[in-house]
Amino acid sequence: MIKFFRKIRQKLLSDNPPAGSRRVNRFSKYLIYAIGEILLVVIGILIALQVNNWNNQKQNDLQAQKVLLALRRDFIKNKAQLIQVKNSHERVVNASSGLLNLIANFPNNYNETETVNLLRNHGYYLSFDAFNGALETAISSGGIHLIDNDSLVNLLFSWSSLISDSKEEETQARQLLFQQKKDLLFEYTREVDIWKQGKSPFSSDYVGLLKNPDFENWVVWRRGILQELVREQNDILEVNNSILRLIEKEIK
Repeated sequence: MIKFFRKIRQKLLSDNPPAGSRRVNRFSKYLIYAIGEILLVVIGILIALQVNNWNNQKQNDLQAQKVLLALRRDFIKNKAQLIQVKNSHERVVNASSGLLNLIANFPNNYNETETVNLLRNHGYYLSFDAFNGALETAISSGGIHLIDNDSLVNLLFSWSSLISDSKEEETQARQLLFQQKKDLLFEYTREVDIWKQGKSPFSSDYVGLLKNPDFENWVVWRRGILQELVREQNDILEVNNSILRLIEKEIK
């Protein structure tokens, strides 16, 4: 393209000027020549800068796609794990309500098999351990800023604090479960009976457990914590789904 402009400039200089402009001296011709050279250099620089910008943008777009694909893999895993953990917590909440119903109506509706099943479901515990490798790498490397979607970037930056808040309830629920198992459940029940892992030479006292007011308090307390945790995990799942939807829109 520069050669094209140079040929045009040389042609203009070599053309015979009209009669009225024959006074143009050699200095004017050199001035025109110099201005033409400057223009050609400027045009060349501008073209080079534009090509360089195009190349940089292409590289950034490719890197952004890699970041998005890595994030999608992690948040698909997060979604599957969230659903599994949330379902487990909901099972504990339902078992808690069942145990409280047995306690409130004891002994009219007492059934040992049902009690054992409720205690088993009440004893489940899962924690949500988010897959954050791709997100942490994107933030530390600055790759997250290559994503051209402000809504997505804002959600990604808020993700860690969202998970951190729910960890408080998770920790409290875990501590409450294992501490009360040791202090209360082990006094009345045999784990091998509840989890059907064999036959214990010692007998479980399910009636005594249901009549213990401390057990009722424990069930109420644990149900309340897990209900709050389920609400928080519903919010986390909604954000996770929003992140996935926005990622899909950005992937090319």
